[in-house]
Amino acid sequence: MKLEIRHIRILLTVIEESSIRRAAQRLGVPQPALSSQLSRIEQTLGHRLFDRSSNGVTLTRHGGRLLPHLRAIDAGMQALEHDDATKPRPHAGVRLGLSSTALMAALESDGKLPTRSAQFALVEGSSGLKALVNRALDFVETTRSSGSSLELPQRLRLADVGDVPIGVVIPPGHSLHDRGRVAVEDLRGQQWVSCMPETELHQELVRFGGRFGFQPDIRYFTASRAALVDMLAKRPMLAAGDPAGAAAVGGRFMPFGQGSALQVVVAWDPVACAPELVDELVVRIRDWYRAPDAIVVEFAES
Repeated sequence: MKLEIRHIRILLTVIEESSIRRAAQRLGVPQPALSSQLSRIEQTLGHRLFDRSSNGVTLTRHGGRLLPHLRAIDAGMQALEHDDATKPRPHAGVRLGLSSTALMAALESDGKLPTRSAQFALVEGSSGLKALVNRALDFVETTRSSGSSLELPQRLRLADVGDVPIGVVIPPGHSLHDRGRVAVEDLRGQQWVSCMPETELHQELVRFGGRFGFQPDIRYFTASRAALVDMLAKRPMLAAGDPAGAAAVGGRFMPFGQGSALQVVVAWDPVACAPELVDELVVRIRDWYRAPDAIVVEFAES
């Protein structure tokens, strides 16, 4: 086993927490896996670094001697990482990660935004934030469940754009499309297309069905919202979505109600994104989410 900086930071976390359990929670790994990792590190170094007990862990004599060197290595690496993070980027323009092709097209064609040299990427779920953390993107727009939290490195910035209602998208050609009012019984037995089970949209759909005692008959799953819109354009089935998705297919939108919504957020790297660009992007993205002209269908709960 070859020691890496991540191993040093694991040791420092355990030392700071004085507990393998608390260190595992902080690192986001299972406690047994962390215990095994510590044993392998100790074997590599040839010394036992911790005395373990029911009250936690304490440093052995060898561990105490090693501690100043661990801190010095970590401090040096943090200085290198900070220096790398503040260097000018080699790419020509800002790299934007967006969750919708329609939003991408709107920003790309907006003559008031300095995005002529920007690079655009279609991102879904947590992939955009991961790319931002890994410095593959500079600015990301994404959604999260209302009330949930996002943890990002301190070097990044995060801002709320607003809430977007979630409900039923009824595409053209569907038997319910021309209804001005839809009841629960109208939804039973209908065929649905859904985003993948781990997504917020799918979970909101399942919760909605649970509220009224029916299980949506999901025939197709799609890997992204963009693919969901494409599917609805070809197959007249119901789907969980937002007003923008309904407008994109020329459909109608019926809100789930009871606070079913997604929170639109943006995150960015202030080294790569000028403050005025971020301000303009936030305004344009907020306006875009408010603009969809989808006809809203009333939901009769009884």
